[in-house]
Amino acid sequence: LLIVCLMCSGCVAHQMGHKSYVAPDMPVFDMESASLDIAKALIVAYPPGRTMLDLGVGNDAAFSQALENALRSQGFSLGKDAVALKLTYRLDRLFDEAACYLTVNLYDGWIYSRPYMVNGNAAEPVAALKGRK
Repeated sequence: LLIVCLMCSGCVAHQMGHKSYVAPDMPVFDMESASLDIAKALIVAYPPGRTMLDLGVGNDAAFSQALENALRSQGFSLGKDAVALKLTYRLDRLFDEAACYLTVNLYDGWIYSRPYMVNGNAAEPVAALKGRK
């Protein structure tokens, strides 16, 4: 069931246009841990020194800023350049109050998803990062 939720979330987020989304009822946690987790995962497929990302406008300034900081800390440049790879994200709750998932959509067709458990102030990964095209 969790895998189905993650797969569907990527489809929904991809259809939203170049906008990102954070659920308004997300549990409070330090968003830097999940942001850094995904930024490090992107290094495997996208060389940071040569990849410019265009971060989609989101409804949550705190997560957007955390993700921007994490991407920059890993060497990615961000901008609205015509060659920039568009990136959107969706951070949403799962069934449990402390469970959430993060899906990142890149406009070259790749989608990365991972569920997290909010433990205290940190989001801890509870499954392997899934990347698919």
